[in-house]
This record gives sequence, structure tokens and C-alpha cells, in this order.
Amino acid sequence: MHIANQYRDVIGQGGVHPIKYFEDVLQVMRFLQTAPMSERIGMLRQIAARQGIDYRALAGVQPGPSPAPGNGATPPGASPAQPVIPPELRELTQWLGSFRQQQETLAARQQQEARAVEAQMEQQVMTEIDAFRSKPESRFFDHVRDHMTVLLAQGLAATLEEAYDQAIHARPDIRAILDQERTQGQRAEADRRQRANVARSRGGSVRGGSGSSTPKAPEDRTLREEIAANMAEARARM
Repeated sequence: MHIANQYRDVIGQGGVHPIKYFEDVLQVMRFLQTAPMSERIGMLRQIAARQGIDYRALAGVQPGPSPAPGNGATPPGASPAQPVIPPELRELTQWLGSFRQQQETLAARQQQEARAVEAQMEQQVMTEIDAFRSKPESRFFDHVRDHMTVLLAQGLAATLEEAYDQAIHARPDIRAILDQERTQGQRAEADRRQRANVARSRGGSVRGGSGSSTPKAPEDRTLREEIAANMAEARARM
């Protein structure tokens, strides 16, 4: 911006931002380089007229009456005068080109860094998903994965665990399997307790006899009594 500050008085006459002013200058330069010669000459005439300059002086011709329209500004056999680019304009053009290149480089670096961060976050998410999927309690993950994705995307679940729990309970078939397994587990626990009670009852009947005292509860036995009770229970099973 040093150059822009240096020519602030010139840029300020246009009433636009320095970047916009430089863009307008570049457009003029492109027009002078690519447009047909007749249009280039017309452009130079307009620029000279705005600045109060006799455009014929650019070609080394002494100022005089302007040629009539249609007569042509170049004498027969002479080459059209090449546009003269002021050093200040050339410097501004170079600065603007350098500025644009810096902006493009910065934008490319920011995009590259954003892609790297996105790839890292994606890899982290995939690692967490694979770890969750490998847990025994997540055995229905593949069946409810799509539903979990919707729940997480819509903010209806904050974690994989919440999304999984909601998804499996939204599936009647999975709920039926879980309910059946829960019922079977409860029955197995009840059977285990019943067998333990029967075993304790048999142990008490073997140790007791006619006229024997009431058998002690397991927590009231001594170590010797506990060993004797276990041996008696083993003999009763043989």
C-alpha cells in the first residue's frame, strides 16, 4: 500500500478504493494492448482530452488544429504512434500484479490448511467409529448406522452411544431380540438362585438328623463346620 499512499491525491480524484482504481487502470492497459488500433487511438484521445493534453503531442506532432473527423490522425506512410505508458502507471500495474499474486498464494495456502484439518478430523471420527463398532454391546451397529447418522446430523444425539441407543430402540425387531435376551437372562438368574437354595437345603438335611439341632446358617458356621458341610453335600450327591 506504500504506492497507493504515495499517489493518494491521484487515486482520490476517482472517488473509489485503490484496488478498484488499479483494476480500472489494468483494464485500460489490457484494452490498449488487445483492442484494434482504431479503438486504441480513440481511447488515447479520450484519456488525453480528460487530462487537457493534445493527443498529437504524443506522436511528436506540434499542436495545431485537430484533424477533421474521417481524415485520420496519421500522415500517409507513417506508422501509428505507440502509446506512451507513464512510469507511475507502470509501477502501479506491477504493484497490483504482485498484490494479486500474494492474495492468490494466501488463499491457496488457507485452502490447503483447511483441507488438512478436515482430513484430520475425518480420520479421528473414523477411528472413534471403528472403536465403538468393535465393542460387543454395539453388535447391531451395522443395522442402525444410517439412522445414527441422521440423529447425529440433526443434533438429536450428541454422542455415538446416544445415537446407537435411540436407533436400536426405534427398531421393533432389535427390541424384540433384546427383550428376549433380557427375559432369558432373568430366568437363568432365577434358576441359579433356586439351585443354590436347594443345595443349601440338602446340605442342612445331611448334617442334621433326628434330634439334631437346627443347622446354622452359612454365615454363622465356623471354617471347620463349613468344610464338614461341603463334604457332606458332596457325599450326598454321590
